[in-house]
Amino acid sequence: IPLPHSASNHQFYNAQYLAQNDAGWLIEEKSLHKELEELLLQIIQNPSVLQEKSKNLTQLQSNATLKLVELIKNI
Repeated sequence: IPLPHSASNHQFYNAQYLAQNDAGWLIEEKSLHKELEELLLQIIQNPSVLQEKSKNLTQLQSNATLKLVELIKNI
């Protein structure tokens, strides 16, 4: 749930990246109540979705770490 007035809308773009990579969800504040309710029901009905998101987030973090290491090596 990104802060709607963050500088350059960076929180939205970070959340959007996670959602696009199936590593999280993007719920904007303006639609919070409806979408959050739907998401919670989805998680209750299928708790394994949390494990899948966690796995995908871990992979994204690993990829980011490798990219950072490569950038540092090239300095």
